[in-house]
Amino acid sequence: MENIQNKEISAIEKFELFWLLVLTCDLFMNYLPSVVYYLTLILLIIRSSRIELSFILIFFPGIMFIDALNNSLFDGNKALLILLFLGIIIIFTDIWCLRSEIFQCLLPLLVILLGFLITYIYAPKGYYSGYKIVAVITRGFANFLFFIVFIRTKNFNNIRFSLLLLFLFIFFLKIAYTIGVVSIPGNILDIGFIRRNLDETLYLGFVYPSYHQFGALPMFAIIFFLAGIKRLNWLSIFIIIICLYFGFLSGARQMIFGIILVLTIFIIKYWRKNLAILIPSVFLMFTLITLTTTEIKVPFISDFLINEEVIKDDGRFDLYKEAISIFEKEPLLGAGIGGFDPTGTSRNYPHNILLEVLAEGGLFMFSLIIFTIYFVKKRSEYKWWSSTVNGTIFLFLIIGFTIRAFSSSDLIENIALISALIAIGIYRTMPGLDEMDTTIYSIK
Repeated sequence: MENIQNKEISAIEKFELFWLLVLTCDLFMNYLPSVVYYLTLILLIIRSSRIELSFILIFFPGIMFIDALNNSLFDGNKALLILLFLGIIIIFTDIWCLRSEIFQCLLPLLVILLGFLITYIYAPKGYYSGYKIVAVITRGFANFLFFIVFIRTKNFNNIRFSLLLLFLFIFFLKIAYTIGVVSIPGNILDIGFIRRNLDETLYLGFVYPSYHQFGALPMFAIIFFLAGIKRLNWLSIFIIIICLYFGFLSGARQMIFGIILVLTIFIIKYWRKNLAILIPSVFLMFTLITLTTTEIKVPFISDFLINEEVIKDDGRFDLYKEAISIFEKEPLLGAGIGGFDPTGTSRNYPHNILLEVLAEGGLFMFSLIIFTIYFVKKRSEYKWWSSTVNGTIFLFLIIGFTIRAFSSSDLIENIALISALIAIGIYRTMPGLDEMDTTIYSIK
């Protein structure tokens, strides 16, 4: 099924894109007052559907000053759970309408969450391990409910939502200027300035949403945009360029690779017979991978692409080695959830969901997850290019969460990938995309 609202960019969306460009230019000139950005945010929220706002609340709460709340009287972790709960509440009527399909698909998720609960029995009993098991179960279930509704809803406009994500990038960057967390870049080619500025604030004792969260906004913007269109025109290419540009400004390398990967897959799907487009795209992807993983030096490009956090001492490589070492000591059951830190107190993790599962859950959790997902896929009618009711290619969304899960953060956030893979079970229960009986109305 191809939703008509995702075929073309409407006149309103063209105006929103123009206004987006105005605000982007203002990031470097800083003429417009903050109230203009707040008014724009309010108007975009009014135009959004409940499922679109739910996605922001469930998957992007950390971008909304929540980390900064950890330094205030209000606990940031509680704020995250409140926003998660609010994201579910605003789509609760739709969840209720789909309750029979949810119950039919829920068992595999419960099996995996029960497995994580078992690992808590022998995990170190610290604050982080306790919070982690509660958060993984809560977020895993909430993410699952969202994906079921997302697959079945008609009222999710990919183009409109992509522009909302891009505006959020601009909005929170403007706020960062206002409170002095990030300085205004010297020029439009000040690549990675968000990352450099936010890294400096860590030493000043002030916490602001990380550059990874900033980078995730344009990555998911391009994912939803490409997943909702069937052809490219000059305006579409312009939006893609903006997403790439915002990704480079953030300095989040894995998010940039995610954008390029999704673009490559999009080209393979729709232009696999056009070698003039396909071959250069694949070549570009492998070139970026080579520059990132080898000692080949290219002026400017290598300085930006080489991830020093991975290769330097006490960087990601050391975390990877530590995770492997824990797995070698406890190969069957692992160290227990949150056990990457021996006391279970500090929020330490290897920034890779595969290594995290092996280190904290051993072969027990790894096998349980793999076989459960295989069971779901076997019984599902889901195919690689299966679309949701509104025409979104669900594979693109899975790719986005996969990139996040294998490059950053811990299981608390990355349980979203497992929830998304379990949610494909609804393709077995769906009577047919044209027989959709659940309508999600826009916020008035």
